[in-house]
Amino acid sequence: MNRDNKAPPVDNSFLEEASNILKNLEKEHTSPIVYLYTLLSPELPGRIFNPAEHFILEQLRQIKRYKKISFDQKIPKITLIVSSLGGNITTVLNIIKLIKENCGLFSVIVPSKALGAASLLALTADELIVAKDSLFSPFGPLVTNQNNSMPSTLALSDITAVLDQNISNEKKAELLLSLYKNTNSIVVEQALQEKNQIKSALMENFEERGLEMPIRKALLSLFLEDNLPQGSLITVKDITQCGLHVLDLLEEQTTELRHLDSLMEEYSYPYPIQSILDFYKGSNSCYLNFSISLLSVLSAITGLTSHRSDMLTAYCGDREKISRATISFNPSSLYTYTAELDHKGRK
Repeated sequence: MNRDNKAPPVDNSFLEEASNILKNLEKEHTSPIVYLYTLLSPELPGRIFNPAEHFILEQLRQIKRYKKISFDQKIPKITLIVSSLGGNITTVLNIIKLIKENCGLFSVIVPSKALGAASLLALTADELIVAKDSLFSPFGPLVTNQNNSMPSTLALSDITAVLDQNISNEKKAELLLSLYKNTNSIVVEQALQEKNQIKSALMENFEERGLEMPIRKALLSLFLEDNLPQGSLITVKDITQCGLHVLDLLEEQTTELRHLDSLMEEYSYPYPIQSILDFYKGSNSCYLNFSISLLSVLSAITGLTSHRSDMLTAYCGDREKISRATISFNPSSLYTYTAELDHKGRK
């Protein structure tokens, strides 16, 4: 099970199966499909961060080349499949801008989860296609506390909830101090500015799409203004009750795409926790090296690009008492790994 620090070769069978799923979906949705996936593993969740901008842009360029569309023209329609626990808001806003500038109709499919910043990506699509039990969540900015030895991430909604209380300013100041006494006020101000940026971008997007004002306000309240606790889940029913029209993902397509998620998870995180436990219980080695893919972008036209990290797990205790909590995960340098598909014979 040991691996060196180089990216392992991509399993051809994985790429072929994933590509075939996307090809079948392209026929159904009559558009090129790009799949954006970040690792959904609770042990090592992936996030949408700045490399995703470059990966998406390169996919759009390659699709134009393949479809013989000039760079100054738009692709008639792009469908983006999103499976992610969230990520960086600025990165997502940049992705939305890139896609809108390069395609006529922007469609998003959410087969399971598009949380946090990924919810923002889904909400700005011209066409949103969801499974009945797809999940979303608020995307209010977070405040990262870097002023002590144990950095923590706080929800901006906690601050605004205190500010909105009908209490004296002195009491508000006392509550804020008790909650965020180690948080840099400049960081809080930056988060408030980011919230205004999100609100402005959303309202502009809703206006361009011709959504009625009651729908705009209801969606804005649900995802940004209601100060829901960080990690709160939003269902398809919640979205439709705001008045937004969504399309149902066919049951067989839901099954296919969730299978694709499982294939990607297996590729992204090659050793489940139980396998790591078994490794240490049955081996004299204290270390296990492998690579994980935190962020991946895949299409049937361009292939796979992923942002990977070398991982080292370590354990040197009593092998009969190994538990998940006693194993340490140590990521090292991040790097990009690309695998192109062979298009011979593709029509």
